[in-house]
Amino acid sequence: MLPHYEMPGVTNPVALQEGIDSFVRSTLGEPAEEVENISRIALKNQVYRVSTQQGQFVVKLYQGRYPDRRMAREIEGFAVTKGQEFVKGELRADFSRAHVPFPILVRPYLQGSSLKDNLRSRSTDDGILDSFYQALLAMTSLHTPHFHPFSPPTSCQGIFYDIFQTDNDTIGHVLGSFPCIPAYFDKRTMLRDDHPTFCNGDLGSNDIIFTTEGIEIIDWENCCVGDPSRDCGYLTYSAAGVHFGNTGLVEKIIELSQSFQYPNLNFYIAERAIGSAVVEYVPEGNSAKLGFAMDLAHRMLNN
Repeated sequence: MLPHYEMPGVTNPVALQEGIDSFVRSTLGEPAEEVENISRIALKNQVYRVSTQQGQFVVKLYQGRYPDRRMAREIEGFAVTKGQEFVKGELRADFSRAHVPFPILVRPYLQGSSLKDNLRSRSTDDGILDSFYQALLAMTSLHTPHFHPFSPPTSCQGIFYDIFQTDNDTIGHVLGSFPCIPAYFDKRTMLRDDHPTFCNGDLGSNDIIFTTEGIEIIDWENCCVGDPSRDCGYLTYSAAGVHFGNTGLVEKIIELSQSFQYPNLNFYIAERAIGSAVVEYVPEGNSAKLGFAMDLAHRMLNN
């Protein structure tokens, strides 16, 4: 059992300790030897330094199930499922026994570096970086895209993209290309407790998702009104979380879009995540959004 410590808003610190210990064991194959709270102030999202035989790691606990976009951008490979599991790559820690509904970020601790440096998103492995263009090319069955408004197929190959700005680069975050499972979601979370699917960032109106069965466009005004429930619209996506991107990613997308007949696109790429593929807002309405998505898919596949 880890040393006793407190976290603001947590009524069962023992369960929280067990949750951290469970994650460390399942990820590193060994227990945590020491946990130190290194948060600068008593905010709801607490940061701990966890010592193990393999070294020190930063553990950040998000009080509440779903981080906002700002929090999500701190994390490389962030994904949560069902509020009781944290997934990093293909590693999974089950918190159901300890009843700890907190997403947890774990990164190697950088000795002598600031807290900000330890939590900053870093993409240093160029070997796993690829472009949005190449990823979309691989989805060969997009050659005949079509539109499923709010009831997509129950099983298909899907791919979900986030594009977000880091200090040094514009990175694409792939969360797809695996067999998809239907997922109910709301405006903030994209997650429902009874569906083992997950995603990164927030989905919003007019976001576009490419799948091998077609192109999905989210329209919250029509498919999700009021409190989140099973009456919400749903799309399909599921993945283990793989990174790709390059410095010319957004430039390539903008270049391809300049010759389209939809000139008023807003590529919202500076301080926030784009929901799912390319464009956050297309003012001409759903038909224009669909036309843009189809044009983009065709041009990506044919160039």
